Amino acid sequence: MSRIIYPLSISYMRRRLALAIFFPFDTADVENRGLNEGRSQRYKLKAEDLKQCKYPDSRGGARNRNMNIGALAQLRNYRELIIPRLTGIIAALGLAKKQHERVLLIDMWRVAHFCRAVPLQSRLSELTSRAVPLQSRLSELTNKSENYATVEACTSVLFKVSFGILDTISEAVKMGHHVTDCWSPEDYYNFANSQGRLIGRNEVCAAPKQLFISFLQDFSDAFYLADELSEKSRAASYLEYRTSMIISDIQWKLHVFSYAFELARVVSCKKNLSAENNAYIFSRHTTPYCNDAVAASNEAKPLEADITAPFIKISFNNGTDESLDFAFIACINWLEDVINIKPPEQYLSDNESGLNKALVFLQCCEDALFKLIVPRIANEIYRYTISDLEHFFGDITSVATTTK
Repeated sequence: MSRIIYPLSISYMRRRLALAIFFPFDTADVENRGLNEGRSQRYKLKAEDLKQCKYPDSRGGARNRNMNIGALAQLRNYRELIIPRLTGIIAALGLAKKQHERVLLIDMWRVAHFCRAVPLQSRLSELTSRAVPLQSRLSELTNKSENYATVEACTSVLFKVSFGILDTISEAVKMGHHVTDCWSPEDYYNFANSQGRLIGRNEVCAAPKQLFISFLQDFSDAFYLADELSEKSRAASYLEYRTSMIISDIQWKLHVFSYAFELARVVSCKKNLSAENNAYIFSRHTTPYCNDAVAASNEAKPLEADITAPFIKISFNNGTDESLDFAFIACINWLEDVINIKPPEQYLSDNESGLNKALVFLQCCEDALFKLIVPRIANEIYRYTISDLEHFFGDITSVATTTK
């Protein structure tokens, strides 16, 4: 009987990886401001942090949303300290630019993506410095009375700003812009303003236009400042950020794997199902990667589509464990077979082999993350089994029956 690939379950990923990926960020910086600001479950905003936005751009129409002036004040206070921090990060990543070279969207995206892992530097040192059993450690982490205020304020600001940059670039790529485009700071602002990216679900961006533009200019200039660093300074930057580089690499691999799996699912659906059932599957089992995957699947060679090729080919390789790299490559190769080569009947006969590759990859990711965040305790780290991944696959007959 024909079967199709289902998407990665968001709830499944949360259950198995949320502690390792997300929970360490729900902490405070040295000024006791939550790293996640309004999204934090532990550090709530104060009433005096919020103020009605009166900027004359697109934010002026968002009457029901305030801006976070507390976060804005912190950005102003630590802006000068952020520049050398960015310069060191760019040097560590090997992304320094000569004066004649352009800073591309993908360069900005990679640095912003990496900045989301930097707060873990001090957090990881704290969590791994004490030999505490895993269960006790998890209990301690979830105790809301504990305050792990070890993140520097400038690191906290950089972490928060990176989300806006990632959001703007991701939206631009979805709308047809290329990751190899070079934008001026004014281009970033104009796009974010015209596409409503300055307006969040609960708040609007608190930075005024000129601060927004000047900060992005600082961000871009840091690529050239990084090229002026001595070899000794670059080596020191690499050592300083190596742990964050490994975390960022693991998260990137999960990101690419999730997208590739979604693309394989969409292609598989189109091979097996009618247009009506396709629409049902996509709406019922959607993930954040679905729209991009559907767009790429319309191309003759989905893996070479503009929206896919740069995404799949980017590789950080910043000292990640070899077993993780091997498992990731094996899993991506299997997904490429699904998309490019094998008809459904052929690759389904290799179903167990493919699932085993996915199994190894996910297990290696979790092991790698737990090694960095909690001590490895025998028999206490969850182990994946084939049955855990069965939700990736489904029976077409039952799906078709449900749609009637």
